[in-house]
Amino acid sequence: MLRTLWALATVALVAGAGAAASGGYAWPRDAAGWAGLAALTVLYGVAFTSMFVLLPRLGTVNTAPVMNLEPVASLALAWAILDQRIGPVQLAGAALVVGAIVWMGLGGPRRGA
Repeated sequence: MLRTLWALATVALVAGAGAAASGGYAWPRDAAGWAGLAALTVLYGVAFTSMFVLLPRLGTVNTAPVMNLEPVASLALAWAILDQRIGPVQLAGAALVVGAIVWMGLGGPRRGA
């Protein structure tokens, strides 16, 4: 958790410096924008906290597949919610990730064989 704290602090400093160099943040101008920002804050906070609470209970072996499915879930949600188009390279990448997770779940590479 200490490593994550340092990573988040570093990102906050870099983002703050970038915002200061470009003239500051562009805050939402209407209620929908503020609602989206509030929802993002709450949902991200709940997800991050849940991750730190649940993943240690899953153990290392079960944590890796869960963490590696994140980009595939992001791709699917972007398609479903934001109506973004998914290209062939993205589909191939998602298939590669899912295939690797399934392969590792079925036993992965055999050592010493």
